[in-house]
Amino acid sequence: ILTFITLGFYYPWAKVSILKYLYGETEFQNHNFVFHGTGKEVFKGFIKAILIFGALYAFLLFCVFSHKPGLTAIGLLVFYLGIFLLIPVAIHGSYRYRLSRTSWRGIHFGYRGNLKEFAKLYFKNGLLTLITFGIYSSWMEVAVKSYVRKNIRFGNIEFKFTGDGMELFLIKLKGFFLMIFTLGIYSFW
Repeated sequence: ILTFITLGFYYPWAKVSILKYLYGETEFQNHNFVFHGTGKEVFKGFIKAILIFGALYAFLLFCVFSHKPGLTAIGLLVFYLGIFLLIPVAIHGSYRYRLSRTSWRGIHFGYRGNLKEFAKLYFKNGLLTLITFGIYSSWMEVAVKSYVRKNIRFGNIEFKFTGDGMELFLIKLKGFFLMIFTLGIYSFW
């Protein structure tokens, strides 16, 4: 209700409250996880995202209302390219923030990924996904998850992800055909 009344500006505090509750109710070996983030910290990132998205959208509207087809095309290109460039930044930043604010038994998690390295991986796989009309998306998903997981730390413990793109692709392919055959009912599985 507060998020609605404040036109979305309360969202960061609501999100932090939910995270604190969910982490506090999640336990491992009789100890609960703790989320140490604050609404103010999330609000700063929220405002940055709104300003960047707003600037991209304002440029798009300027181009569209110019009634010049060439400028409209440039506006669309800049808007979608800007969004595409921001996705890896958002993923990287959210992992850095959330994991740095998470602990279990007083031991903090961390994310040690490199933005430049992650962006290169994301764009390469994104381009391959685009060129293959989405078929490569399973391999991209596995590559992104693998990179992120191998850069998560818990104290001195490192994580890893051992998924396989082909295996995920076959699961998705099976699901696609079963959804068609069952008129969408299989989507729950």
